[in-house]
Amino acid sequence: MKMKKILALLCALAMVFTLAACGGGDDVADDNTDGDPAGDEVTMKAVTLGDVSIDLPDFFGEPQETSSGALGVAGPESSVTVAGPVEMDITLDMWSEEFAEASLEGLFGATYTDLTLISFQGPADFDGTPGVVLAFGGTNSKGVERVVYNVYLYNEDQGDYVVSYMRSLENAQIDESMDAAIVGSITLA
Repeated sequence: MKMKKILALLCALAMVFTLAACGGGDDVADDNTDGDPAGDEVTMKAVTLGDVSIDLPDFFGEPQETSSGALGVAGPESSVTVAGPVEMDITLDMWSEEFAEASLEGLFGATYTDLTLISFQGPADFDGTPGVVLAFGGTNSKGVERVVYNVYLYNEDQGDYVVSYMRSLENAQIDESMDAAIVGSITLA
C-alpha cells in the first residue's frame, strides 16, 4: 500500500513537472543564430524552493506554488519542481540502475512514451545529503522530446524530497553541461 502511495506521488510529480514545462516561461530572445548555448553568456542564480536550493540560469522565472502544493519555477522549455518533505517508501539502498530502469514505465509511463534511461547515479552526495539521480528521456503528449532529471534526497531529520528538473531536448539555451551544473548544485538547507 505504501509503495502505491509513493508511486502515485512520483507520477503526480511527473505530471506537475510536465505541465509546468509545457506552459513554462516565455521564450528568451537568443541572438545566437546557430543555436549554440555556449555562444551566449549565462548567469546562474541561486533559487530556493522550500528547503531546497538550486542554481538556475537567470532566465528562469520566480518560484510559485503548483496546484498540487509543490514548488516550481519555469524557464524557456524547462522547469524545476520540488516536492517535500515526503516519506518515501523506496529507501536509498533499494536504488540501482536496474531498479531505475525497471521503474521508468510505472513511474512516468502515464506522462511519457519512448522512455529511455539516460543515466543513473546513486548513492550521490548533495552537500552532505545522500540522494539518487535518475535521468531519462521521453516524449510527452504534445510530441515534445524531453530530458528529465529526478533527484531523490534522503534526510532523516527533515524528510525526503523529490526534485524534478526537465527541459526539452531541443532547448537552445540549455545543454548537457548546464544540466550537470544545475543538478550538481542541488542542496538541502
